[in-house]
Formats: sequence, C-alpha cells, structure tokens
Amino acid sequence: FYVMDFTQTDERNRLSDYESLLYLDTAASRIDFRYTAPLSYSCAGTGMAFFRSSWEDNAFWASFQSGGEHLCGHQNLDQGHITINYLGKDILIDAGMWREEIAGGGRIRNFSPASFWHNTIMVESGASGTPIPQTPYGERKALAFEDTGDYLYARAEITGAYSQGGGENAPQIRKVEREIIYIRPTAIVVI
Repeated sequence: FYVMDFTQTDERNRLSDYESLLYLDTAASRIDFRYTAPLSYSCAGTGMAFFRSSWEDNAFWASFQSGGEHLCGHQNLDQGHITINYLGKDILIDAGMWREEIAGGGRIRNFSPASFWHNTIMVESGASGTPIPQTPYGERKALAFEDTGDYLYARAEITGAYSQGGGENAPQIRKVEREIIYIRPTAIVVI
C-alpha cells in the first residue's frame, strides 16, 4: 500500500528500477498498514524495542535500547536509552545523534556515541563521584518484552555495559537494570 500510494501521488517520488524490483507489487491488494501493522517490535540483534499507541500522526511512540551486540546497527554507548515522542513533539531525545554541519566552508561531522548524550543510567564511581561511562565490553541483554495490547513491559540488564572490559570499575557495579511499563495510550513508567 505505502509504496504504491507514495509513488503514484507525486512524479518526484517515482521508484528506480531497483526499488521497483524490491518493493513494488502491482498485483498486491492495497492494505492500509495503520490497521494491520503491530504496535510494537523488539529486535533481538540490535536490542532495540519500539512501541506506539497507534499509527496515527499524533500517536505516542517510544524506543528502548535493551541489549544487543555492540556496534550492531551503529549502536552508541547507550544501553538502557529511551526516546519518547508525543503528539509529534520530542519529549526525550537522542542527543547523540549524527548530524552534519557546515562551518567555515567545510563540513564537520558531529557524532557523540558517549553515554552522556543519551537518556540512559549514569553510574558514579565511589568517593570520586565521577561518572563511569558505558563501554562496548561486557554482556547486555533484554530480559523481557511483552505486549498485551493494553500494556507493554520491557526490561534490560545492562550491567556489562559499565564493565570497562573487566577493569577497575567492574567490581564496583553489582547490577544495572532498566524497566519500561507502557500503558496505552499515553502512560509510561521508566524504572
């Protein structure tokens, strides 16, 4: 439905031969995805989970980074990260997003994968109080993802993201978990 509708409404949106081969099936019946597509999805490979209230333009939607292999899908140091959008407005954002800026006639690529730029859990180091950054080392995993239609529950164990490769910070951190409870259409609790 989307490909046929999108490409038939504006000449500028015509598909290339390659795109037509992959996406266009003129024999397929038109189905409005807003009534058939699921309202949540959890991807085991990247650890990303997505959920929403509906497919309407003003829907509540959120994402949750809950495990996965480091650098799978260009991951940052953002285990436990959450974004929220409501009524088309960003409530919690991913401030570490990649952006390209033009400054002084040249291009600057600005991208911050650091935990500080994400809505994740910051852990301080003992007496010094300095933050322990996440690293690509250690195990992180999604422990739960359940969507009943009325509510969604997701939980991730992200202790390994703070392991520093088994370095000095590893023994200081016993357990770091993040949980999300989303009650449709617009109530969310982040633990």
